[in-house]
Amino acid sequence: MIAFVVAGIPATKGSARAVKSRSTGRPVLLASASGKNARAQKSWAHAVGWAARQAMAGRPPIAGPVEVRCVFWLPKARTSKLATPRGDLDKLLRATWDAMTGIVFVDDVQVADAGKSCKWFASGKREPGAMIEIRPL
Repeated sequence: MIAFVVAGIPATKGSARAVKSRSTGRPVLLASASGKNARAQKSWAHAVGWAARQAMAGRPPIAGPVEVRCVFWLPKARTSKLATPRGDLDKLLRATWDAMTGIVFVDDVQVADAGKSCKWFASGKREPGAMIEIRPL
């Protein structure tokens, strides 16, 4: 098992959408990351990549199927009345898996199990970030 903690504010990976190209009439995939969210994604990916490299300690990426468990701690906005933190869990996972691709595993398509991943509010002594565990299957 590989386990590590990532410090920082977890960021979601935006949705992609297909639009018709004006010049060819064919569908083109557009990523929705722009502006503030793009900067947050880049910062989160950098933090995950750095922590993953430290945890891997020079070992090659895992080549087979893996189980990945991510526990995210997200900051709570002062004005938020939500019972759960903002940010879709699946989009938090996508951003995190993409950041580990080529470092912990060869490709995020290898993730076969992520059933115990969750998100919580950071509070008290718990700073925003994530605890990540990867097990080869």
